[in-house]
Amino acid sequence: MYTDKPASIQSEDYFQRYEFSKRIASIVAKPSIDKSLIIGLYGRWGEGSRY
Repeated sequence: MYTDKPASIQSEDYFQRYEFSKRIASIVAKPSIDKSLIIGLYGRWGEGSRY
C-alpha cells in the first residue's frame, strides 16, 4: 500500500529527488539571509504521483 507519507530515507525515494529535497530543507531550516524567503514548486497535476 502506498501513502502520502514523505520518504524519510533515500531507499524510499522512487523519484530520485532525495538530494534536492535535502538542499531545500537545509535552506528552509537555517536561512542565511535576513530577508523573507519564498519557495515555489511547480509541476503538472499528478506529476509527483508514482502511478
